[in-house]
Amino acid sequence: MHMKAERKYWVALATLLIIFSGVAAASTYKLILDPAAPVEGSTLYVTLLKDGSPEPGAVVHFVLNGGLPVLNITDAQGKARFKPPVNGTLDIYATTQDGTLLANGQVVVSGTATTPDTIPPVINSVTLNTTTPNIGEFIQVTVDATDNVGVTGVTAEGTALVNVAGSTWIGNITALAGTHTVTVVASDAAGNSATNASQSYITPTPTPTQTTQRISGGGGGGGGNTGGPGVVTSEPSSNVERAETTNGSLQAGNPVKYVFSSPEHWIYEIDITDKVTENNIPIRVEALKGLSKVVPAEPSQESIKKYVNIWSGSKNLQGAIIRFRVQNSLIASEGIADSDVKMLKWDGNTWIKLDTTVIKKDSTYTYYDAQTTTFSHFAISFGTAVPKVTATSGTGAATATSVPTGTTAAATENPPAPSNLYLILFVFLAIVIVSVVYLLTKHGKPK
Repeated sequence: MHMKAERKYWVALATLLIIFSGVAAASTYKLILDPAAPVEGSTLYVTLLKDGSPEPGAVVHFVLNGGLPVLNITDAQGKARFKPPVNGTLDIYATTQDGTLLANGQVVVSGTATTPDTIPPVINSVTLNTTTPNIGEFIQVTVDATDNVGVTGVTAEGTALVNVAGSTWIGNITALAGTHTVTVVASDAAGNSATNASQSYITPTPTPTQTTQRISGGGGGGGGNTGGPGVVTSEPSSNVERAETTNGSLQAGNPVKYVFSSPEHWIYEIDITDKVTENNIPIRVEALKGLSKVVPAEPSQESIKKYVNIWSGSKNLQGAIIRFRVQNSLIASEGIADSDVKMLKWDGNTWIKLDTTVIKKDSTYTYYDAQTTTFSHFAISFGTAVPKVTATSGTGAATATSVPTGTTAAATENPPAPSNLYLILFVFLAIVIVSVVYLLTKHGKPK
């Protein structure tokens, strides 16, 4: 019995040893410094070992006196190199390419009696892999920089570059809209720096393309029709006189101009500011034959001269300026002031007036700006309509007809009603009869 119990004990112990040996099998990393006591101005070799074997391709971060890290990649022998320019405390971190910490250590760099370093680094060259990137693309910046003691860091447009070999530093920056100069700064441990702004790039702005569609008359189409690639219209085709679509690329926070040429809708330009950068975004303008079929009511007490729809292929609109023009002869014929012309928008529940401003005038047109934050159904008003009163025959009531502000209502004169004429004749005859009776009675009395 004792032998059986002892055998079970050893079996259990062996099982535990096997389990713990599997846990202990996890890799261990170690940093070896050569020399173990580095000196400023001398090269320090750091070897990264994984389970006792050199580990190539790791990233070694050298941070001297809490300054900017200098990065170096371990070679095939697992070695990274660093020449401390000054004495002080050197922190060393070894990580994977994605930043996972493998090992770290700290060592004191001894100094030698030297004069203070006042010589800045020298930026020998700066190159860009492209000078005409698209907006948002990466631009690779390569810098060759040297220093009398040692370059400790290089940045391009504020982005830290990586020291890949010797005096070569490489990194990526993101292309912004427009023309930009790339500013490169190289620094050393003593705080000296050099700046280079010899390189620049420009992001081309795509030219918007236009397509115009004249809608033929005929049966009414249903809502939700495709208005072209990327844009949908809810307007039945039977109510669309002409549709025009312009495609362009929108830039986050920067206005982009869309130009239109069809005279039917009166709109000649829309400046659009988007919340994000988007390419090939269509804007569709529809000149309508009347009130939109999906809007339940006309603007109240407004003299409307034009209805239009504007649709966008983007759902990230930040704001837009709608520019339209009206013929001077039309404004004059209505007898209104230029400032009476306003653009209205259907907001889903009611018609609202947009901030509309006269921007210029020539011999043919008056030009306007209207600001909006959404696209929808729009109307161009010539002012508030006023009632024209006309008499209704036979009654004392009147009927009102809407007339634009500034126009004169034509007066209408109606003949007296027949019942009034009969009353006058009756009164006249009664007076005559009474007079005759009076005279006969007077002359018939005896004297």
